[in-house]
Amino acid sequence: MDAALTSFEIRPSAVTDWEALRDLRLEALLDTPAAYGSTHAEVATWTPDQWREMASSPLTFVAVAGGALAGMARGGRNDHDPPESTARWLWGMYVSPVARGSRVAGALVDMVAAWSRSDGGDELRLFVSRDVPRARAFYEKSGFVVTGHSVAHDNQPERIFVEMRRPL
Repeated sequence: MDAALTSFEIRPSAVTDWEALRDLRLEALLDTPAAYGSTHAEVATWTPDQWREMASSPLTFVAVAGGALAGMARGGRNDHDPPESTARWLWGMYVSPVARGSRVAGALVDMVAAWSRSDGGDELRLFVSRDVPRARAFYEKSGFVVTGHSVAHDNQPERIFVEMRRPL
């Protein structure tokens, strides 16, 4: 895989993806630790059953290229939103360095957006670390705008996550 990557598939992950998904998530936490709310040390302790549960979730999407996972993203509702909220959320987005510069990231966001619309959502939200300007620039290019709301990480208050939204 390289920046010229043009052939890939975006699909919901399957329970059989659990080991590759684990490896990709751990790669993400080493590659860009400031981007996530969890740490490599925390996630490395997950059991195979926890990984199987994540992989079998219909809200975990993966990019597959050349038989390997090249990216991942998750969709969902935020437990802090009121039940009637029509906002849906993008979490855990990651594209392996070998697939950056391709259309993989945009296709993952589009897949989560499609799920969001089908679930009754009218906007897609996310939190992006202010310490990862590359990610924020990608989201802005993808139509997300800053809402003005930000939160500090629970265990690392110096790590600030900025909320962004995109109408669906």
